[in-house]
Amino acid sequence: MPIPLVSSNLARTLALVLVASAAVISGDQLIAKPQETSTSAHKPVIQKRVGDLAFDPPHPAPVSYQDDEVSLHLNFSQPKLSVIVQKKGEPEHEILLPDEMAQVDEILRAPASRAVVLGWANGDLSAVAVLEINNASLSDFFYAYGPTVSPNGRYIAFIKFYPPHGYGDTTGPEDHYMLYDVTRTSSQNRPTGVAALRPFVVGTVVGTTVYPPNIGNRQGDNTGIDQGEEHSAAMQTFFWGPDSDRFLFADEYKGALELVMASVNGPGGHPSAARVEIPQDELCAKTYMQACHLQLATAEFDAKPAEGLTVSFRAVGLNPSSSTKPLHFLHQQFKLAH
Repeated sequence: MPIPLVSSNLARTLALVLVASAAVISGDQLIAKPQETSTSAHKPVIQKRVGDLAFDPPHPAPVSYQDDEVSLHLNFSQPKLSVIVQKKGEPEHEILLPDEMAQVDEILRAPASRAVVLGWANGDLSAVAVLEINNASLSDFFYAYGPTVSPNGRYIAFIKFYPPHGYGDTTGPEDHYMLYDVTRTSSQNRPTGVAALRPFVVGTVVGTTVYPPNIGNRQGDNTGIDQGEEHSAAMQTFFWGPDSDRFLFADEYKGALELVMASVNGPGGHPSAARVEIPQDELCAKTYMQACHLQLATAEFDAKPAEGLTVSFRAVGLNPSSSTKPLHFLHQQFKLAH
């Protein structure tokens, strides 16, 4: 379902909408659609969602998940949302969701006997809950923009939370692209010294920063950035590779547009990123250069991962029916970010 992502640049401020649902794989192609099935090893799998849901907490939808070992469904019969967990042959258990989660849109199975619940904190901000199935408890909860779960359910790519900002500010937030590993504990998914499951800390310092490089993850490090100096997302959604080992996104920085490939296991076992610049002059008509805000629209990974990928961009603000030509990039064209 569409989740608005707050942005630091003008295009994002004017309600640029990114798709927060996990990408659906058709062959090796990744397209921005709600995830209808889980890649859990347990079969059969039923992922129940109702259409493309809007933010409408007074009218919740019957979101659920089921495989041959466990079923999970949203309980909205009480003022506080919860998830009912039932393992095969065992009684039901209830997991209360935090008050900050106003709406649930999707429940996904993850490795390590966990599940991911995607929803909204409000009309602009996503909320992510990680559930422990075996002991029917809440493992973690955090705020995010555009959270997108990998095909194997292990990772969540997202943009780090920052508070709203006003028009006319000379400084503002920027987009930091993050990675969360569902198989790790809440503490392991935070920098040393940052406590988990506490108000405000939950939504601001969580996950590992993949890009921009060499900035770590500290309180407020994505705010107070001078205009023109901020990184800003330029895509409809994160695009995961079919093996869940990498994901793709686009970033705009100082007038340059870059395609960024993030690896979940880079040098030393840490996430890393490589980038290639997108030739905007070739994709935008000269008469529209000032209004041609390119957005990454599709990504298709080659059948042989070593070969590369094909992407297409769409221009925001122009005729919706006009899209740019597909571009193919080899992996050796991506340069490590420094």
